[in-house]
Amino acid sequence: MPKSQPPQVLALAIDVDGTLLDPNHEVTAASRGAIDALKAAGVLPVITTSRPPAAIATLQSQLDLADRPAVTCQGAIWGTRDGDGTFHIRSARPIRLASARQITRIAEARGFGVSWFCADQWLARTNDGLVAQEERITATTAERVPTLMDHQPTPNKILVMAEPGREPDLAGVQALLPPDVVGATSRSDYLEIVAVGVSKWSALREVYAWRQIPLDRTAAIGDGNNDFEMIRNSAVGIAMGHAPATLRQTADWIAPDNSHEGFATAVQWLLNAGGTLQQGRQ
Repeated sequence: MPKSQPPQVLALAIDVDGTLLDPNHEVTAASRGAIDALKAAGVLPVITTSRPPAAIATLQSQLDLADRPAVTCQGAIWGTRDGDGTFHIRSARPIRLASARQITRIAEARGFGVSWFCADQWLARTNDGLVAQEERITATTAERVPTLMDHQPTPNKILVMAEPGREPDLAGVQALLPPDVVGATSRSDYLEIVAVGVSKWSALREVYAWRQIPLDRTAAIGDGNNDFEMIRNSAVGIAMGHAPATLRQTADWIAPDNSHEGFATAVQWLLNAGGTLQQGRQ
């Protein structure tokens, strides 16, 4: 059911893959126009993603968002870029090295691909075939290493990837995680692991405090289980139409999916420009 008077917001946290991007991992003309409309209305667009900083550089440039804060690595890193494209980290939360190695042993023993993201460095096993898929999606390149166990950089995020058909088995890895980390799926075959206390929402709270934006004037839109906290806690939480049922049940409003301009429709509604969304929490 439509809502004629959406609440006025000052910031919108925007998930990338599955939300801002279409199924081909591209920005549509409608989504580009929606970003421009947000900026024109004085609403701060905050890219909020599991990707590392390097994997959103092109996107930020395309959308003229380089000078806006961005939340990356599932909330473990946030910062801003300067005029030459350098990403300046304002906050970073690492995983303990001992825990990172324990997670890697658990996942690799079960045949899963593991990547470490250390600031803007992406480390992956040389023989990990799933990495090539992620390289194509993000237009970035991993540093291939024979083993992750010998590396000293402390990762901010660990990504465990499942081959097709093995997605349900990620739950077994998640059940064995050490107590000082937490895992959430960004898609059915990707388990994103960060330190306890780290999430997209925890980083957004820091961003909003820095920009002096009240939490009751914020909105968030996403499509994955890793978006749950920011959608639940923002003043207005919007789930994409293809999001898991638990996320749609948590959201205030449900947009169309990313094959049908769900992001642009949600922005139209937020700006009271004629977009119609389905009501969420019943």
